[in-house]
Amino acid sequence: MKTHKYITTFIISCLLSIYILKAQRPNLDSVKFEQENIFVHGNDTFFFPGEYFYFSIYCFNRVTKRPSDVSKIAHVQLINESTEEVFYNKIDLFNGLGQGDFFIPLDIASGTYKMVVYTNLMRNDAQNDHFEMDIMVLNPYTNDQEVFWDNNGDIEHSDKNGIQLSNNNVNKLLLIKGLQSKYNIRSKVEIELVAKDLASYNYSISVRKFDAVFENDIPQIENYAVKNKTIGSKTSEISSKTSFVPEIRGENIKGKVLLKSGQEINIPMRLLVSITGNNSYTNIIITKSDGNFIFPLNRNYEIENLEITPLNNGNDYEVILSTPKEITFKEKKFKKFQLDRNMEELIKQRSIHNQIENNYFSFRPDSIKLSQIKTESFYDGENIRYVLDEYTRFKTLKETITEIVEDVFVTELNNKKVFQIRTEYPLSEQLGFLPLVVIDGNVIEDITTLLDYDARKIKEIDVVHHQYVLGPQIYQGIVNIKTFNGDYSENTYTASNTKLFNLIPKQPLKNYFRQVYPDKNYNETIPDFRHQLLWNPRITQTKERKKLVFYTSDVKGVFSVCLEGLTNDGRPISLQKVFNVE
Repeated sequence: MKTHKYITTFIISCLLSIYILKAQRPNLDSVKFEQENIFVHGNDTFFFPGEYFYFSIYCFNRVTKRPSDVSKIAHVQLINESTEEVFYNKIDLFNGLGQGDFFIPLDIASGTYKMVVYTNLMRNDAQNDHFEMDIMVLNPYTNDQEVFWDNNGDIEHSDKNGIQLSNNNVNKLLLIKGLQSKYNIRSKVEIELVAKDLASYNYSISVRKFDAVFENDIPQIENYAVKNKTIGSKTSEISSKTSFVPEIRGENIKGKVLLKSGQEINIPMRLLVSITGNNSYTNIIITKSDGNFIFPLNRNYEIENLEITPLNNGNDYEVILSTPKEITFKEKKFKKFQLDRNMEELIKQRSIHNQIENNYFSFRPDSIKLSQIKTESFYDGENIRYVLDEYTRFKTLKETITEIVEDVFVTELNNKKVFQIRTEYPLSEQLGFLPLVVIDGNVIEDITTLLDYDARKIKEIDVVHHQYVLGPQIYQGIVNIKTFNGDYSENTYTASNTKLFNLIPKQPLKNYFRQVYPDKNYNETIPDFRHQLLWNPRITQTKERKKLVFYTSDVKGVFSVCLEGLTNDGRPISLQKVFNVE
């Protein structure tokens, strides 16, 4: 009876391996996705060095206008008038919502820029493949301001008033209640957002100093939704030849395996993919017969270093990652702006305020949010964990395995040291399957060097006893080792055929600082020249009323409250109000 059980286990493992081989190479022919649009709510469109450009991303279905659950990554670029990239980042999308920021550096040139945002799915529609907005930067710390001169090479002197804001609080899905027309410096502002109905509202809100002469023309989602109502296709067909595969699980990694001579291969290759460090990840993928591959990285992982190792006589091959095709910006029109001598005092004042605020940044820091996604190991819940600080410490890993870790032992196979895991099914060992050995995300095929590794650097060892299928490979269990620093790859071991890729990490979610003045004497010796009184990139309102509180600073003048967002049923929300600080 037991023999039948062993044979059944073996057959199931083989069938599972075949299934996974097929599953890793899906047929994408004739798969259709409903297209997406993106809108970005920014805190401003005119910046000085030392300021932050905050933004909230709304990715929604092009037809229903409901938040999209297809794409999980948004790509953000800032380009100059020569269409050169100044800034790039990747933003996680959660049910169509994302957030980020960009610090305006001191060495940036004065001029007009464009913020360009897109998903891979949008790139498949040439008519409407990205969102864009104009961003202007005035760098008063450089002498080169020619870009803002008039046609005669002079600085204009005029009586223009710039863009004017109005209180558009009528016939809206949300109403702002309780906002007074005037406040004192360092005063509490308490407002209430009243919903028209009981839909679920997702919105972002910015409260910022408004200077009309700087033309703070912030896009509104209501206008954008109407303008783009009929632009672009409703669906996109994705096939194996599609240039931009939608990132429906996380960031797509695309590349090709070549012979080191540069010639193309003509057989499928097995690749070992590893994310190293404390938050490690391991998988085996199979390329197409021409060497091309694409695989998604689950967004549970904050990725900077990616290791890819060819497993088919790997020393003869080279792995190359593909560079995404750039968006073509032909005939792009950049917004023009002219300096006015009447702006001189405003420019000086704002520059001084920025310098003081940056000097006191430690008193008003932003903080990183804890990940919204639970990070799990690839064998979560199936392991026995040995936390080595709970045991007597031994000098080497070999001694630790022998004295502490049960059912794992060192033996010799074909004149090579290997680990074996004892199981209740002896046939598993007879079939010759070895355990998967991993340390800090690095798969170890030869444990000879690893056996002498200093065990005092090891935090814990996980052991999985049952057979495990990773890609096309069957393993008799897992031995997963984690060091305290997660740096085994850097300091100890890198296979000669392993290619290390440094990827641009996704921008982490942040909790943005909110100033509070509990009494008149609180922090009275610390200057407060905030122009941005409040930025909250993600508010969800499901009840009729929601209260928001913020505090004014030492800066006087007109401030705007700008709110942009979407309801879950696809209705746009745009709201603006102004108040004075005296």
